[in-house]
Amino acid sequence: MEGPALMEIAVIPATSADTLVLTRLEQLSSYDFSEYGGTDVDANGLFGAANIDNPYGLDPDEVDPLAFLIRVDGQFAGYAVVTHHDSYFDHGKPYLLSQFFVMRKYRRRGVGEQVARSLFDQFPGRWEVATGQSHVHSGAQTVEE
Repeated sequence: MEGPALMEIAVIPATSADTLVLTRLEQLSSYDFSEYGGTDVDANGLFGAANIDNPYGLDPDEVDPLAFLIRVDGQFAGYAVVTHHDSYFDHGKPYLLSQFFVMRKYRRRGVGEQVARSLFDQFPGRWEVATGQSHVHSGAQTVEE
């Protein structure tokens, strides 16, 4: 019996040309997490209208956002947003994996871990990775370096 096929996983910096794709992936992420936060769609059937001044919905202490698209075998599979923020543990301004979404099709196959490790390697230094309390028992995982 053969093992699982190897997947080509790419973490690609998003550009302004990727805005529409990123917005659509954010809609999928919002839908996915709506069962935990009770979020509803607006009158247009969308989760939260994008704020031109804060397109990623970052907390005020998160700065310098960098968005990445995740592709698996050439197909879009998710996205990540890396920021700096005021440390939860008084460690200055570490990197924060502010948003991280992998489509269900690609979960539990090592995609998330490989993407997180790729980002940690790309931005050496102190990191903090947090999950919302409501996601603790939902299958969300922490990633340890």
